[in-house]
Amino acid sequence: MVDPRATEPTIEAVSVRPPPSVRLARAVLVFIALLAALNTLNRLGTVGRFGTSSGAGLPVFAALAMLAFTGAGYCLATLGLFFLLDERRKRGWWLAFGLLPVAAVNAATAVLLIAEEHVGVALVLDVYLVNGLLPLVVIGFLLRRSAREFFGVSRARLRPIS
Repeated sequence: MVDPRATEPTIEAVSVRPPPSVRLARAVLVFIALLAALNTLNRLGTVGRFGTSSGAGLPVFAALAMLAFTGAGYCLATLGLFFLLDERRKRGWWLAFGLLPVAAVNAATAVLLIAEEHVGVALVLDVYLVNGLLPLVVIGFLLRRSAREFFGVSRARLRPIS
């Protein structure tokens, strides 16, 4: 059987230590995964104890399933991206941009399903920090020149207007 990665061109066969921006991005991804797991458990406890918002119109078990699915998906996406960024492949760098829509769906699910009278500091920090700011920090680290050079992503060249 042929290894599917064998057909993908690699940048170098030599193991090179990633630049600091990639190492920081990977560290932030582990931190996001840890906080996402804890926040998912907090959301499940809140909805299990108090129920869903009145506008959702969902039974509690359906809301719990949606929260568990989106929270676990976000946590697994961050861990998967952590491992993808360990190799020098363009695909991992490009897949990092998929973290933003996954974070948006995770935050929207929590905001829509948890009743507003039960929104606490943990949910607000979860939505703004874990699903908003930290994924943007990861993308910012990966857009640095050293990270782009590590993954072999070149910058688009601008042609002068004539």
